[in-house]
Amino acid sequence: MRRLALFAAAPLAVLLLAGAPVIHAQEEDVDKESSTRVVAPEECTVEPAAADAFAASLVDGAEIQGIQIAVPLGKPASSEQSVAISDATRQIVACLNAGDFLREANLVTANGAKVLLGGLAAGGPEALAAKLAEAPVARDEAGYIRLLAVTDPAVTDDGRVVAFVVLNEPVRPPRGPETLLFVFKDEGGALKLDYLLGFTDIKAVMEQAAAAAAAAGTPEAEGTPAS
Repeated sequence: MRRLALFAAAPLAVLLLAGAPVIHAQEEDVDKESSTRVVAPEECTVEPAAADAFAASLVDGAEIQGIQIAVPLGKPASSEQSVAISDATRQIVACLNAGDFLREANLVTANGAKVLLGGLAAGGPEALAAKLAEAPVARDEAGYIRLLAVTDPAVTDDGRVVAFVVLNEPVRPPRGPETLLFVFKDEGGALKLDYLLGFTDIKAVMEQAAAAAAAAGTPEAEGTPAS
């Protein structure tokens, strides 16, 4: 199995930058979609994290830890793990749509918090504290992030679970479907987001791994994502 380390900044953290202004989409820009794709803010039901502890985790100076991409990604997840991945992903999207940073903080690891919500700390500790003290501002329905699919769940060699997640972000670039790799870690029996990658990064690294495997004459050359 060929592995390549990837430490690229996750584009979704910029795409969904916490604290960016709320932009209201036009109704005609949003396709009529099934109810399973529409993730309402009311579905964000996880308990909120303590504001002080969460703020401290964002400014503790620790660097974001990347992930090693392998070809293949890992062993297929069990049906129970697949359900847990789908449920965790849906909660993450619901809390993003709710604009509820403290509840979102309870769905991510310390590393995942920096990846997904690190933009909150850009203005310094005082601005961060003020932002966390504000009441959550949910997106309007036309601006909801849509959850289109969660596919290919797998368990990596280091025990993390991963899946490809297709989201439709209607109000910020790229304003349409985007495929990402969500990386989860089990903490206390709950799956929490530990890292994520845009498909462009994933595809490039997996192509490198497959090319290296092909040059070495190993079977890992198969399985490179299609364009």
